[in-house]
Amino acid sequence: MGKSPYEKWLTVGIILLFVGVTIAPAIAQNTEKSQSTSRGTWLYVGGGGPGNYTRIQDAIDNASEGDTIFVYHGTYYETLSINALTLIGEDRNTTTIDGGGSRNVIHIGSEVNIQGFTVKNTDTHHSGDAAFFIAGDNITISNNVITECSYGFCDQYEYGGQVEIFNNIFLNITHESILFVVYIWEQDTSYSIHDNYFYSNHIAIRAVSGRSVSIEHNHFEENDIGVDSQGSHAIINHNNFINNDIPAQFLRAWFFFFMETPMYYKPSFSENYWDDWEKTTPRPIRGTFWFLMMRWLVILGIIPGYYFVFPLIFFPFLLVYDRHPAQEPYDIPGMS
Repeated sequence: MGKSPYEKWLTVGIILLFVGVTIAPAIAQNTEKSQSTSRGTWLYVGGGGPGNYTRIQDAIDNASEGDTIFVYHGTYYETLSINALTLIGEDRNTTTIDGGGSRNVIHIGSEVNIQGFTVKNTDTHHSGDAAFFIAGDNITISNNVITECSYGFCDQYEYGGQVEIFNNIFLNITHESILFVVYIWEQDTSYSIHDNYFYSNHIAIRAVSGRSVSIEHNHFEENDIGVDSQGSHAIINHNNFINNDIPAQFLRAWFFFFMETPMYYKPSFSENYWDDWEKTTPRPIRGTFWFLMMRWLVILGIIPGYYFVFPLIFFPFLLVYDRHPAQEPYDIPGMS
């Protein structure tokens, strides 16, 4: 005997209820994930969408704190000033910000995340012109190509903060690919530089002062100087140093009446790959000590010249060691 229409509809209702209970958690999970990765409004530059901006700075000027700006591939001839936003390029190999030979290409405030661009073309002859000039904290720079600039990343004026730089390629930088100055009294400042590729630059990284500095899992190749640490307490681990004129060096300075950093501030090296060191024994890294008199002593006639430099190159405390050098180079994601 067949079921009545009422029984059939009851059966269908139970089935639909079961399917809804099963699917609902998945829908809720996807919604939650979308909210966690997309905070604020998205604005678009380039492409063919209605309402898309043609200039990146116009989108920045019309964005609110916490918004994300997505830039479609193309070359954008402009300089930018950005604060409290996320800026994403479609593809770092085809989405280019060209500064046109200007001073700084991107001036960065606080709470900024930038990824997916080629950033190029500052005035390469003027000291201080950077692809990324830092004037804030809580900054993340990732998955970019930085080339044809005087500086790649410059925090020369002690703005400091929490900074992470990873998965970038630095190529043909005429001064420093990354330069930062962090004095001892800036207690909350930390730098994490990892998984980057530095090729054919003058100085790949110059770390001036700073106690919370991590330089790990980077590739340094054919640079004049790989890492130059000046009064920095940097941790330098698991990097490749290949065919650089000077793979790494450090400086400790004492100024006649005050010290910029404590005398015990010096970098530490561990498990780096050195193409000039095939041994398993510790590899030495040489440092220099400078004893500097300040200019007012010259003005008073106490000492001659601009300043007095007394290098103590071969003192034992001016050597540090990578006690466990790696025997093979590491695979660095930022190279691909």
